Amino acid sequence: MALERAIPFDSNSLLEVNGGHSGLSISSTQARTGTYSLRFPTGVTEYTYWGRFRFTPRNEYYMQFPIFFGAFPSSGDNHFFNFLSPTGATLLGVLQKTNGAFELYTGNYANLVATTPAILDVNRWIVMQFHFKIADSNGVFRMKWDNEIIAEYEGDTQVGTQDEVASVLIYQPRAASSYVYFDDIIINNTLGNRNNSWPNGARVYRLVVNGAGTYAQWTPSAGSNYQCVDETPPSLADFVKPTDVNQIDNYTFADLSDVDQVSGVVLELWGETVGNPAINAVRPFLRLDDVDYAGSATGLSTTFGPTQFLYDIAPDGSAWTVSKVNAVEAGMKSDSL
Repeated sequence: MALERAIPFDSNSLLEVNGGHSGLSISSTQARTGTYSLRFPTGVTEYTYWGRFRFTPRNEYYMQFPIFFGAFPSSGDNHFFNFLSPTGATLLGVLQKTNGAFELYTGNYANLVATTPAILDVNRWIVMQFHFKIADSNGVFRMKWDNEIIAEYEGDTQVGTQDEVASVLIYQPRAASSYVYFDDIIINNTLGNRNNSWPNGARVYRLVVNGAGTYAQWTPSAGSNYQCVDETPPSLADFVKPTDVNQIDNYTFADLSDVDQVSGVVLELWGETVGNPAINAVRPFLRLDDVDYAGSATGLSTTFGPTQFLYDIAPDGSAWTVSKVNAVEAGMKSDSL
């Protein structure tokens, strides 16, 4: 595995964000891909509005955060990105300057290690990316702007004993005179031989359920199974649920079009565990070329929200293609942990 998270925001739900201020919103005013993006509000003081994204604690990641600035902050420098340890300590930081430059720091803004040119690039989508490795002697902290490295540091990036990053905290620029938008967030780890480096502007497309698959073994709240899981934003207004383990529910999806290459696929389940504690897990389920593939059992939260299952390659072991994506059926198999 190398793909860790991929978020297009076309679910039109703030539940894709792992914690954030109530001022954040999903907006259709700007979108890099699809219809929606994550919007930070205007005219606030530093630290007021923030959003957090969590992932598996590791010491090295490549991350993509395409961003649309309406304007740069007009009053004071601003903590912009904080890369946090599992305990919440800031291990790396990005400071946004009022002149359009960015500064990279190790520790809780303890050591300035790199500075970008004054960019002052607004009113368009920009592919902002980071690569970091937390280590005493061979660490790295790099920043890309539209696929060009604009700041880079190699050396000691570990301040203290903690050496793994588990989340990123994004702050709204101070005294911003315009909204700031994010879309197509991609997080890659360095495991495996695919999706283990810079995403370099890749886009994330959300394909919505549009029909019944081979199996319909879960019980719908009303109507057809697939019609209970095809809404945007996802909700519990209608739903499907299993009555026993090893039951499968799978679906067809809207086709992927106007795309030449597929780097990976994410199967996203929106749900929660309720009722029968003996059925408290699911296995991601794909069916391709009349062959069934069930993944490992994963427990679900008791709170409604998304769970992502990541596929760097197709279930038959080959690379993903547009035709494979359009042919696959996907769903879930009930299980117990």
